[in-house]
Amino acid sequence: MPLETGLAGLVPEGAALPVLDVAPDRVDLRDLPYRAPLVPLPDLWPPAEEISVHLESYCADGMILDQGHEGACTGYGLAACINFLLWRRWVQAGRREGAKPARASPKMLYELARPYDEWPGED
Repeated sequence: MPLETGLAGLVPEGAALPVLDVAPDRVDLRDLPYRAPLVPLPDLWPPAEEISVHLESYCADGMILDQGHEGACTGYGLAACINFLLWRRWVQAGRREGAKPARASPKMLYELARPYDEWPGED
């Protein structure tokens, strides 16, 4: 599609067209797709011992998410995993006085996942 057609309605009539002179990225052989190592995963994670030791303080720190009636289970599930890892790192670093652990946004994760959703509806 010609530039003039693609910018129709975006550039006021009679205005100069923007200069599009950006050079493409150079080839960088380090830009390879991530390939996760194939290793067996544990049957249960986190381990039951870790759950029994930390669940009470995890709840007290306000880390349990409540999806309520929102249809965003993908975002909430992923946020729960991310939040647990962030919380565990925060605990291992010594729980700074007055500080709260970082938290991922379930709604943001859900919105980022929506374009890849294979199910019809709510696009």
